[in-house]
Amino acid sequence: MKKILCVLLFGLACFFIYEEKFPKVDLDTNIENIAEDTKPFLEYITDQVLLSVDEIEIYNQQIFSKTNSLYHLDPIYTKDEIITYITRYLPPKLPKYNGNEEVTNDEITSMLQNRNIEHIKDEVLNQKGIVIHRTNLKSFPTTTHFFEDQNVYDFDQLQETEVSVATPVLILHESLDQKWVFIVMNTYVGWIQKEDIAYAEDDIYNYFYDPSHFGVITDPMIEVEDTLLDMGVRLPYLGVVENGYQFAFPIKKEDGFVQIKKILLGKNQVHIGYLPYTKKNIIVQAFKYEGFPYHWGGMDDGVDCSSYISNIYRTFGFVFPRNTIDQKESVGNIISLEGFSYLEKEQEIEKYVPSLLYMPGHVMIYLGNDLIIHASGTQLKVTINKLSDSHYLDRINRLILVE
Repeated sequence: MKKILCVLLFGLACFFIYEEKFPKVDLDTNIENIAEDTKPFLEYITDQVLLSVDEIEIYNQQIFSKTNSLYHLDPIYTKDEIITYITRYLPPKLPKYNGNEEVTNDEITSMLQNRNIEHIKDEVLNQKGIVIHRTNLKSFPTTTHFFEDQNVYDFDQLQETEVSVATPVLILHESLDQKWVFIVMNTYVGWIQKEDIAYAEDDIYNYFYDPSHFGVITDPMIEVEDTLLDMGVRLPYLGVVENGYQFAFPIKKEDGFVQIKKILLGKNQVHIGYLPYTKKNIIVQAFKYEGFPYHWGGMDDGVDCSSYISNIYRTFGFVFPRNTIDQKESVGNIISLEGFSYLEKEQEIEKYVPSLLYMPGHVMIYLGNDLIIHASGTQLKVTINKLSDSHYLDRINRLILVE
């Protein structure tokens, strides 16, 4: 009897130790801790979980199979594949402007030479790396901007996407000036500055690529270690302390390899594991970005329409293609609105709240009651508009349900 009692007491002690290290999180949205203007949109929406974590993983596999704009990080990329990826990008046609200065043909020639294509070896070693600073992924290895106008600084045609901290990548090639590396990550290929990445041995790489316990950033953006963490960034979880949660954070050693630093994040900034995938949580996460700056390709610490959507859905565990043209072909159950009248579109859209609405080059979240929330390139921020009062309704051609 004493032996049984000891076993039970030991089991209870282990249980409470486990609970302290990996606390349970209530699946219900905490309505008291969200913005007041969000609450009316949640009144008639249930907290039912739409897909489990395992079902979302299957969903991601289906998305991968439907698109060629997502990339696996397990293969060894060959010389021919790397050349194909690098040369897929064509320089924009002139005239373009780098601030007040007009871009010259000599600058384009230098940019093309810096790709260093002739020095790609026949036997390519795909080095693993972890991104240590939020950075820009460019189509060419240059800091020169390619703006359409001297007075417009939001649409650099060489900007492809932002790259979040702790992103695992394969380093495929280095520029001639040794300041840039050509990388592949799950959602893109392109050039990032070498200073923003650290090399990683297999164990450290796998620790960030597939952590057994992790937290997900749920704020739009937070500052940590002189860089910024986007919504959806995933960090290995180390435990709970009185003031918050502890996580492993990647920094760079003098030899260029990753070193892990322990950081503390507030409990209101991060969720242990993925957020439960509910309609309420979609809307809560969407509203957290309200008023956030729009910047093409996520440059200058902003989001564009498709990264706004991707970041929201990353908090649930989804992996979306980066751009709208690819998202609308692969991310969910597609309802075509081609050939619908305004009234027919409104009636069909109102059936599905929330849902993703796509038109050429843009994506929005439908909130119900004729309202959308989106990262607007014309208003240069994440904002709420009336669907019927905008010029969007006539161009919307696709509704997508991620269920």
